[in-house]
Amino acid sequence: MSFYAPLHIEFFSAKAGMIKQEVMELTKSTIIDYLSSNIKCLRRKAGFSQEELALKIGLNRGNIASYENGTAEPKICNLLKLSKIFGVSIMDLTMKDLGDEINQIEAKLKYENLNGADARQIAHFTEKADMLEDYLEGLNKCFSYKRSKAETGEFPAELKFAFDFYEQAYDAALNLLKEHRQLISYLGCPEYEDATE
Repeated sequence: MSFYAPLHIEFFSAKAGMIKQEVMELTKSTIIDYLSSNIKCLRRKAGFSQEELALKIGLNRGNIASYENGTAEPKICNLLKLSKIFGVSIMDLTMKDLGDEINQIEAKLKYENLNGADARQIAHFTEKADMLEDYLEGLNKCFSYKRSKAETGEFPAELKFAFDFYEQAYDAALNLLKEHRQLISYLGCPEYEDATE
């Protein structure tokens, strides 16, 4: 009995490994197939040629053809644009068969319910960003004043290190604020609104 046990374990381990690999390959091909077929299906339903869709996204017709035949996958920014144009989430665009009319209707309804950032939310986020910007400006003015006072005399290396660290943190905060404003702008979707018209 002990002679057969290792054989069974090896057999089942090998079998489990093969099954896992097959599932991974099937999952990957399913995602690619859904993405490519969904782009083609939704493009046709919207009445766009490959050229027209490419222009809306800022690509060329060959890119769309590659997406549709599965030889290339769009970058995330282009997936966002496709999602906006077709009115479905990226998750549904990549993971659901939108060739099925019921799936397509559900995906569009879900997208409409989840993606409608209203003007009050955008105004609130903008106000918070303005407050953060004012705070950072005030903090930087205070720091500059304190630093100018400290620089009139000799100051220790630790203080210089703290000054340098503050300047790096301040630059990082300004970059984060800039990114935050870009996200707010995206919620308002001024440049993305044109893509859907």
